[in-house]
Amino acid sequence: MNRYHKKIYFPESDKTRLVDLCEKLNGKAYIITPHCIERVKENLKALDGILRHIKEYTIQYNNIFEYYENHGIIERIVIRINYNEYRDLILVIGNRKELITIYFNDIKDNHITLREELYTKKAV
Repeated sequence: MNRYHKKIYFPESDKTRLVDLCEKLNGKAYIITPHCIERVKENLKALDGILRHIKEYTIQYNNIFEYYENHGIIERIVIRINYNEYRDLILVIGNRKELITIYFNDIKDNHITLREELYTKKAV
């Protein structure tokens, strides 16, 4: 599986496929996975608020900062959207619009600790 991060390398050739995936996902309802529920089970009201927040959200290529590809198929995307003045919401979404996991990041978090070795890099 190849893992890509926007700050390291997004193959230009994948842009069209990512845009197409966004369009496909926008026509579907979210599928909430057990893992996602487990992440917020301590506060299910938070999940309800998050689902209301993202219900009308249009998934956009520009908000994808990470994605996973396996044998030419984009399996999941990771997006970051504003939640409130203090936090951004991170969504890991499968290619059938499964909400795999969700979590919050401080709005000022710029991934200074990004582990570049985990990601596919451009061949030189």
